[in-house]
Amino acid sequence: MALLSSCPRGPEWRDATCDVDANLDDLVDGRDVIRAKKIILGLEPETCGADANEDGVVDGRDVIRAKKIILGLEPETCGADANEDGVVDGRDVIRIKKIILGIE
Repeated sequence: MALLSSCPRGPEWRDATCDVDANLDDLVDGRDVIRAKKIILGLEPETCGADANEDGVVDGRDVIRAKKIILGLEPETCGADANEDGVVDGRDVIRIKKIILGIE
């Protein structure tokens, strides 16, 4: 798939161009069109929740994946940004843990 745009991370990352980065992989490409169609058809939620490893379940593996993403060892996923603030950090790990424990 051809790269159309690259999206920066940080508080400003949700600008007009990056609003179409539906799968939050920092690229605007055909995969975003596919995800957007699934959201419109109700086949996928608009947000990714806390499923950092994108296996459909929020569990300890998501905590591990989020930590690896923070350390730069694995690429960022939509679900890793559990608090949806545009940055994957320790607050996301805490939120994932709270979801697992049923606190949130």
